[in-house]
Amino acid sequence: MLQVDLHIHSINSGHAYGTFYDIVSESLTKKMKLIALTDHGPSLAGTSGPVHFHLGKRAPKKIEDLRILWGCEANLINGAGELDLDEYTIDKLDILLIGIHPFTQYQDLGKLGNTQALIQAIERYPVNVLTHPLHQQFEYDWEPVWECAFSQNTLLELNLSYMIKYIHRDLEKFKTMIEFVKKHNQKIIINSDAHFVHEIGDDTILQQYQAELRISDDLIFNDQLDKIYQWLNLED
Repeated sequence: MLQVDLHIHSINSGHAYGTFYDIVSESLTKKMKLIALTDHGPSLAGTSGPVHFHLGKRAPKKIEDLRILWGCEANLINGAGELDLDEYTIDKLDILLIGIHPFTQYQDLGKLGNTQALIQAIERYPVNVLTHPLHQQFEYDWEPVWECAFSQNTLLELNLSYMIKYIHRDLEKFKTMIEFVKKHNQKIIINSDAHFVHEIGDDTILQQYQAELRISDDLIFNDQLDKIYQWLNLED
């Protein structure tokens, strides 16, 4: 079980099913130390508007022994790499995740255009995590985007939800990402991308494949709480 899970969706994403307090309750039951609520940005059909993300400053930041971050999985909206949150709203977040998703105003620009859009977003915004980097909804060139992410202190995510769906088909892709991270002396962040509360922190699929993927414990950023707080500019 993960003690840190920084990619969790609530009912405010429009297609997830736990409330704030459902998520907190589940995380406390699992004795987790740190979670982040990261609902989709407002351009995704069915999700909440910008006001939801402003409320993070009022939300509880700690309940019992659980630290709670307020974030967003923001969506790219164009080829210039702009996101569906303005900088004023982003400044109110504890953590910013980004990705390219369907059912937003983003239009597929082809491999080159999508690659350039991701690079511009990472360079322009304080992006903490590139979500499900092996399975963006539109094709892009991994290497330059990942190298840009590393240069900006942006982590690549090992997304457990996508592992469950695609590990049998894309095992070699997962191996490629892990080796790329090792080659560049970086860490990976492991997240559930939970949409139902039972998924929060559940790393069963990782335990099944960790040895085969050659993921050593020191490669995993989740267990390094002091460094996570420093990375996110949070007080311990």
